[in-house]
Amino acid sequence: MSGITSATQASNRVFVPQNNSTISASNDEKKQTSGDTLTLSSASASAGSYSKTTTSNVDTDTINRLKQEMEISKEKLREYVANLITNQGNVTILKPDSASILQAKQAVSEDGNFGVKAVSDRIVDFAKAISGGDKTKLDALKSAIEKGFEEATKTFNGNMPDITKRTHDEIMKKLDAWANET
Repeated sequence: MSGITSATQASNRVFVPQNNSTISASNDEKKQTSGDTLTLSSASASAGSYSKTTTSNVDTDTINRLKQEMEISKEKLREYVANLITNQGNVTILKPDSASILQAKQAVSEDGNFGVKAVSDRIVDFAKAISGGDKTKLDALKSAIEKGFEEATKTFNGNMPDITKRTHDEIMKKLDAWANET
């Protein structure tokens, strides 16, 4: 439409000229043109304007609650960053109490939430879910899991804990078992 130089409205029609020619029409003139025609509805539209409504559906209680939560979060972040800057370069040695040690041992035990069985179950369930249960994607799943373990090994400078190695082996066994299911 870059070649249009003018368009004149006649009645409820707008004539759009072609080839840079100027065409005009009035209510009295009903002539056929070689331009494109756009017929508008007979409904009239008033000029658009914005006016603020007097009734309000705004949930100010929720807005105020969210603002307060944001302020609390912002203050906690500020305190955290200030603490990091203040203690930068200081070495803190943590000495866990016996209850924390017992809780950690239970978490990584055979039946614990972070034990070999639980973690391998979660990883295998996730792998099955993202594959849509499609066993033809098993090689890609195994490759992705291997890559994850390789990255973790790099992070720990090649010194992975024994539980990590056992979890890796258990994942691969479970994936192989899934592949052999009928």
